[in-house]
Amino acid sequence: AQQLVLNAIFGQHKAMVLLECGRKFGKTEIDAYFLWRLALTTPGEYYYFTPQQNQAREVIWANHRLQTFGPQKYVADISEAHMRVTFTNGSFIKVDGSDNFDKYRGPNPRGAVYDEFRDFSPEFHPAFGPNLATFKAPLLINGTPPAIDIEHYDATVHEAKTEAEYAYFNYP
Repeated sequence: AQQLVLNAIFGQHKAMVLLECGRKFGKTEIDAYFLWRLALTTPGEYYYFTPQQNQAREVIWANHRLQTFGPQKYVADISEAHMRVTFTNGSFIKVDGSDNFDKYRGPNPRGAVYDEFRDFSPEFHPAFGPNLATFKAPLLINGTPPAIDIEHYDATVHEAKTEAEYAYFNYP
């Protein structure tokens, strides 16, 4: 199932891939692979977002899952204070939360991850999303489906299911 998700991104070049699945599916590993592969092959800015900055720190930063995911010979610098991995080719992956949406009006990302999107600030994607158009950057959205309707989440799921340039996956 993970390979189908990665094939939609790297084989079919979908602009957005939305993955709904249960805990322990391996979403964070897919996220790290997605960001590292893009950062190493296409120099640029890459972002990993969770609902809150402190959640991002716990999910992928404090345990060093992102910093040590790939070969360290490609890592030029790791900034603990800014939660940023910079690579020898000039790319970087920045980790942050959707609660900081105001500061993300304007970067030029080459790719991004929204992890646990159901809990994102509704203002985040309208602030950050348009930035993806500059380089037609792929967006990987994942999380556990919500138990209740959440307007911004439901609208994104509908879009992922109906638009040809997007892909939608749902796994237990």
